[in-house]
Amino acid sequence: MIVYGEVPGAGGAGGVVRRCNALILLLFATAPASAAPTRAQAAATLQQARKLVDRGLDFLVQGDLPRARDAFAAAQALAPEKANPYCLLARVDSQLENCEAALPESRRCVELTSSGDERRPAAMSIEAECLGQLQLAGGDLEAARKSFATAQAFVPDRSESYRLLALVDARLGRCADAGHESELFLRLAPSQHSRRHEVEQAECQQQAEARAAAEAQAAAAQRMKESPPSPPPLAALAPAAVRPAPLELIPASDRQPAPSPRPLLKRPWFWPTIVGAAAAVVTGITLGAVYGTSTRDPRPSVGQVPGDLR
Repeated sequence: MIVYGEVPGAGGAGGVVRRCNALILLLFATAPASAAPTRAQAAATLQQARKLVDRGLDFLVQGDLPRARDAFAAAQALAPEKANPYCLLARVDSQLENCEAALPESRRCVELTSSGDERRPAAMSIEAECLGQLQLAGGDLEAARKSFATAQAFVPDRSESYRLLALVDARLGRCADAGHESELFLRLAPSQHSRRHEVEQAECQQQAEARAAAEAQAAAAQRMKESPPSPPPLAALAPAAVRPAPLELIPASDRQPAPSPRPLLKRPWFWPTIVGAAAAVVTGITLGAVYGTSTRDPRPSVGQVPGDLR
């Protein structure tokens, strides 16, 4: 037993040295005893965090995302410097479409993992995917598609990236790409995925417009077949009446009197006509006087015909 004060049997300078040695031994003896509970407590906390992670993984397998998230969040609170709770939280929040939480969680997971860690590509894929969803909500389809393609490149077998790519390509009118990406999503997504039925029923924008136009034409043809159009009324067949141009009203003060007709004797054709007619009459009278009074037969110019019929 060590007693603070003089060491029994010590005296003078030798007693002082012995008392100092006793204090040093006392410090070394008590130091491990005070540090041991701290290490044990940290180990217990870490073990509790691991149990919470295991419990969250069980909920995740069962498809109970809210309870899985609660377990991972509790584990993260107990071990804030461990990467696994952040990585799992980012995974669950991305499935819950809570990108506001998944984006910082995925970035924290990347910060706490090394370049060769298998959890790192998944976290980077979730980060790019959430960034693309924010761009999609803002209406920037081309930027969103680039982010979704980056997410798919980090984890080629991640179904959610294909679903989002199909969504954007359908809105951009890239029907062939959208159809291929939808097939990949349906192949990779679990049967209980909440968006599976939505993707199965979705169709490209151009295909939807073409189908709607075809259905409208078919309905119009069916209506024509069931009830042919009645002939138009006769009034519709008559030519449209020509409306006279409106008369322009001229004030009486501005009107000019109509010109009076010229007398017959002053018309230019009157006198030439009279002269010509008089000349024709005189010529006829003269010819009649000359040839009309002769009593002998006209003499033939070719020969004479005897009158006794010899």
